[in-house]
Amino acid sequence: MKRILAVVFSIVLMVGGVAFAEDGSLVQWTDNEFVLDSENITSLYLLRPRVSLNNEKGRDKIADIYFGEELTLLSQEGDYCKVSTQNGQCGYVETGYIGYALYKIYLGSGGVPLAYKAGLCERDLGSAAGGKRYNEEALVLFEEGDYLYIVTDEGCSGYVNRYNPNISYDN
Repeated sequence: MKRILAVVFSIVLMVGGVAFAEDGSLVQWTDNEFVLDSENITSLYLLRPRVSLNNEKGRDKIADIYFGEELTLLSQEGDYCKVSTQNGQCGYVETGYIGYALYKIYLGSGGVPLAYKAGLCERDLGSAAGGKRYNEEALVLFEEGDYLYIVTDEGCSGYVNRYNPNISYDN
């Protein structure tokens, strides 16, 4: 019984942070509770290709910020986080556009298959997984055995095998 409850709890947690994009690919975002509960971690990354940094919540664009840019969390106010960029600009972004990442990788020109579940091989990929990804930067959100859960600079996310020869860890 305890094992069943643990599995159900894990699934509920995972489903809370995953959605399907218009193109059918999986997209992960950070929910408000994750930002609020991470008191000891203040470095975040932008998980979307491009987002506006605003002077006020949802208004008055200061600048565009791009995928993978490291941000420092200053405060969290409802659906918005006040952040500082590496070049010193401060402003607001929607909480769902940022998240914690372990490190960056690069998906090379040979292509890296993206799966919706750890352990699936290339022949198991469905259209929802984003297929093979080529020449993209990616952020590793978490590790699961031999697999990395990533989000790419084009907004696709899923699992890749950490030993794929087309993955570069030197960015």
